[in-house]
Amino acid sequence: EFENIPFETLNQINKLKIEHPETTLHLARKSAEMMCKNLFKELLKQDPGTRMLNQLIQELDKAQCLPRLVIVHLFTILGYGNFGSHDQGEESHAVRTEFITPCLLAYIWCLDWYIFAGYA
Repeated sequence: EFENIPFETLNQINKLKIEHPETTLHLARKSAEMMCKNLFKELLKQDPGTRMLNQLIQELDKAQCLPRLVIVHLFTILGYGNFGSHDQGEESHAVRTEFITPCLLAYIWCLDWYIFAGYA
C-alpha cells in the first residue's frame, strides 16, 4: 500500500524545493507519516489507525524497533513539516530552500534507511 509513495514524493520534493519550500516540507512530513504507518504495521504488527505522526514516532521509539538516528531524523521531519504546514505569521518569510535543508537531509536519510532495511 505504501511502498511506492516515498519514491513518488521524493520526485515531487526535488521539483518543488526551490519555488515551493512550504509544500516541500508538507510532502516530506506526509511521506514520513506513510513510512511510519508501514513500519508500525510491519514491526509492531498493529494497525496504525488514525495515529498522528508524532504518536507513530513515539510508539516506534518506545518499542525500540528503529535505530535511534532514524527516530531523531523522523522528529526533525515532524518539526519542520509542522512549521511549514501552519501559518507562521511574521516568520513565514524565513521558509526558503536554505531553511528547509535540514528537513530534506533528514528525509533523504530516512528514505535511504527505509530502502536499505528492505521496507520499500
